[in-house]
Formats: sequence, C-alpha cells, structure tokens
Amino acid sequence: MLTPLRSLLEKTARQMAGESLRLAQIREAWVDVVGEAFASQLEPSALKGDVLLLTSTAPIWSTEALLRQRVILERVNERITGKKVKKLYCSVGALGKRLPPPPPPDEVNWDAISLDRSTELKLERQAAEVEDPDLRASLHRVLVQLEKRRLWALQQGKLPCTLCGAACSEGICIPCRQEARRERRSRLLRSLGRAPWQTHRDLSGEFPDLSGEEFLALRRRLRSVWWKNIWDTLRSLPAGACLPESLRGTIVDLCMLRTQLPSHQLDNRHLKFALGRVLARAYEEDRVPDLSLEPPHRSASASKRSKDRP
Repeated sequence: MLTPLRSLLEKTARQMAGESLRLAQIREAWVDVVGEAFASQLEPSALKGDVLLLTSTAPIWSTEALLRQRVILERVNERITGKKVKKLYCSVGALGKRLPPPPPPDEVNWDAISLDRSTELKLERQAAEVEDPDLRASLHRVLVQLEKRRLWALQQGKLPCTLCGAACSEGICIPCRQEARRERRSRLLRSLGRAPWQTHRDLSGEFPDLSGEEFLALRRRLRSVWWKNIWDTLRSLPAGACLPESLRGTIVDLCMLRTQLPSHQLDNRHLKFALGRVLARAYEEDRVPDLSLEPPHRSASASKRSKDRP
C-alpha cells in the first residue's frame, strides 16, 4: 500500500523540526559540555536521528572526541529534550562561522539595575547565616551581583525558570532538569527495590515514559549494587558463621530481580539459577562459605554458557 506524499512530507517536516531544535540546544550548551578549549577545535554540525555529526579542525581532535564519547553523550543528553543522542560521528573540516556573542556583562551599568525591597531583604537573610562579618559582607555583595545579572539576562530575552527563577533559554533551566532526572531515577530505583520482581509493564503504570532500555539499565545497576553488597558482606564474615538476616533479605531481593518472580514463587532451582552454586548453597545451609576454597562467583547460567563453548 502506497503512503500519500503529503503524509511523508509532514512526517519529514516534523522530524527535521525536532532535529533542528535538539541541534540548537546542543550548540547552545556545547561549551559547557566539552569546555572552551575543546569547543574551539570541535563543533556539532548536524544531527541525524540519534547520531550527532561533529566537525573538527584536525584528526587528533576527532580521535579525542571518540575517546570521550560516553561522557560527551551523557552531558549532551542531560541538556536536550526529546530523542536522545546515542553515537558521535566525527569528520575533519572547516568550522562554521560563529554568531557574535552578546555584550559582555562587564560593560553593563550594574548600578542602573535596582532590586526591589523584598529581594534585598531575602538576600540579607541568606547572607546573615554567615557569622564572620567580613565573609558575610562579601557573600551579600556576591548575591546582589548574581541577582542583578539574572535580571539583566531576563532583559536580554532570557526566560525565567518555572522552578527556581533562574534565567534560561527554555521554561526550565539545565540544573533543574538535571535535578528532576536524578529525582525520577531515584524514585525508579526505590520502586524497583521495593518490588524487584516488577517487569517493564508493571513499572510503566507508575512511570508512563519509562523506556525498555532505561528499565534494563536500572535492573543492571540495582543488580550490581546488590551483588557488591552481598560479596563484601560475605568477605567480612568468618567462614561457617550464620548469615545475617539483612544479608539473607538482600539475597532474596537479588533472586527476585533476576527471575522476576515474587518470593513465594521461588524455590531451590531459582536460587541456583539466579545466584550461582556457591551463594545458593550458602543461603540453603545458612552459613558463610569458605571463599578461599571457592572459585570466583558466577551464576549457573554463566557457568553453563562457558561449558558449552568449544
């Protein structure tokens, strides 16, 4: 069945508009992402889906960007909305012409910007928390200058952040967006930690925008934290000692996370599959194993895969 040309054009237009917006966001925050020295040798030139195209002045800068790809992608995705960037592609070429920067704040007549009385009282209360008089006076001057710079930025066309009031290019500033992402991730981890058997469909009821990739990343992070806690605790206990109740609870949580089954549905077969022979036997016998006589911990599934290899 043929797709109408109008539908294709509308879809392409929406996609290009979204990519243009995300590219503009990346370019605006590029110096904060990579630093001034790096930004002078490398710049974002285009965005194709989830691939960010970069132009560098020399091959060495392209190589350096690829080596720092993971960090750059993390910082870029914290500063854009919509679809995330997953890969960088670098090429050598001439950097584009940069727009002239706005007038430097040092040339602004700061004395002409006045603060209302309520703002002055608020800044005085903040500075009053410092006991040292000289330090308190210095802090008050800094707070006043920061508030004047914020008002000046709003006069230049910036928008106030809906959460903290800082001047920004969008409705919510970058620090507030980052804090919201951290809080959401903490809520996700707490929810999954309380009920480790939950599937992606279960968590999607509470977090409708949760993607499958993010769900798997959360499971991996929680699993690695619990694995580390379990084995660190085992190494700190003498061989043959009874397992603490808190450790037994963490072992059950890890088993529920790996099998996606609640505790009342678990049996010895699930323990061995999810925890490996050493940890499963330690849980069943309720005693700390002698780790000096045991091989490094591996799950039963990993051991089976290694045996099947030629």
